[in-house]
Amino acid sequence: MSIPASPSPLPSRDRRSRLTAAAIVVACSLTVVACGGGGAEDADPATIAPQGSLMYFSAAVRPEGDQREAIDELSRKVLKIPDPGQRIQRELDQMLRRDPESRDVTYADDIAPWLGRRAGAVITRLGPGAPQFALIIASQDNAAAQEGIEREAQSSTPRWTERSYKGVDYFYDPEDRAGHGVVGDFMVVASDAAFKATVDASEGERGLAAKPAFQTAATDNRDKLGFAYIDVKAVIAAANATGQLPPGSAAQLQGLLGSGAQPATVSLDAHPDRITFESQARGVRRPVATETPLVGTLPADSWLALGSPQVGRELRRTLTTLGQGGAGQAVLPLVRQQLQAQAGLDLDRDILPALGDLAVFARGSNLLTIGGGIVIQTPDPAAAQRVVTRLNALVSRQGAALGLRVSDTTILGARGYRINSSQIPGSINVVAGRGRMVIAYGDAATSAALVPQSRLADAPAYQAARESIGGLSPQLFMQFAPVAQLMGISSDPDVQRVRTYLNALETLAAGSRLEGDTQTGRMVITVK
Repeated sequence: MSIPASPSPLPSRDRRSRLTAAAIVVACSLTVVACGGGGAEDADPATIAPQGSLMYFSAAVRPEGDQREAIDELSRKVLKIPDPGQRIQRELDQMLRRDPESRDVTYADDIAPWLGRRAGAVITRLGPGAPQFALIIASQDNAAAQEGIEREAQSSTPRWTERSYKGVDYFYDPEDRAGHGVVGDFMVVASDAAFKATVDASEGERGLAAKPAFQTAATDNRDKLGFAYIDVKAVIAAANATGQLPPGSAAQLQGLLGSGAQPATVSLDAHPDRITFESQARGVRRPVATETPLVGTLPADSWLALGSPQVGRELRRTLTTLGQGGAGQAVLPLVRQQLQAQAGLDLDRDILPALGDLAVFARGSNLLTIGGGIVIQTPDPAAAQRVVTRLNALVSRQGAALGLRVSDTTILGARGYRINSSQIPGSINVVAGRGRMVIAYGDAATSAALVPQSRLADAPAYQAARESIGGLSPQLFMQFAPVAQLMGISSDPDVQRVRTYLNALETLAAGSRLEGDTQTGRMVITVK
């Protein structure tokens, strides 16, 4: 779920506060650094994250064991960095030296002495204005963490002011409007209200870690490199209360979720040969189709494949929901009128019946062989033919002003039209037949989309991708080698740098499954 844009809760000025910038870089690096033991380095940030938090993100900033070995190996393979921990430390020190106010700060002297193993970031409230946030990092030496905060407070301009809340002394940065202090066994940087909320949560078992739903999520993701916990219903309610959702849309979203909707989680896991992202949402009220076999019927040489099932049915459901309240009641009639007036198409009689499963594909690794397009499996071939025929007339009328040449075409028995332009060497074909609508670039891609000589489901790379995501049917599939080869035509140094990274990757695969009322999604990037 996307949250409407709002001012960043983190410092945005050119001069980054030394301690805050260092903490954020280290917390986001997910790499290995050498620090001493003891203290509360394994403290769980969720214990002082406010229990009513909307979103919580947790990461191991100092992984150990298998995760550490996996990150080291991935860094060597993909980034060509033999020692990622030392590299991060060196770049962090360089960043600090570029700030005139932090030239005397180093990772070894000012961060390593207190940095624990776990960090968390939490959003406690949405607008108006900036969200309320907190960055919580475990401290293995509270005195060292406090000393660093005091040093920062004394050197900052404007000067930070001293404050106290329930016996916890902290410093307030008026420019960032953020509190900096030690709460329990954690170094906390937070907007003022969120800072006080962490202090409240530290008293007894009042933190997010004591919430049953969170405990279940945390247990399921105990050994992961990082995970996110999102209270979906609370986020919708908060966004609606602050006017960040269109009128009526909150009720519509809640109706789709149902009263049983539970918080969603996303996890990150690393292995020497792959990176895995997994999402899970419990309490799904209405089953949603999660896969389409159409992807497996795409041409076997596709290096990109993306599928979406039952597009027409899901679109009809969405339109019905929108039409029951809010802005949709006024907008939908206008959309229907425009479709009829411009193209002679009826939304309910022509367009929606023509739309079944949908898939997108791309093939070819150079400018001569590149091709691809959109394939729609149509449950109503007659409706699909009406859509193609009437769009032909519309494109012919309006395309002339753009220099487009439109002509009738038939490919493997599928009838439609061909679009040519002086700006592209090939043609774009729009045809309907053989139970499909196809919009594709190039005659070869169009033919392969209608009647593939061999199927993607039988390709070894696709089968390996399916295995990598635990047997789920990949609804997103990509091979990186052809993409890297296509990028070879560019002389831009940045493009070539990205190409180097892509050459180290094998495939990307993603799929999902609904079991009972739990929707599980998985995305895996495999490494050579």
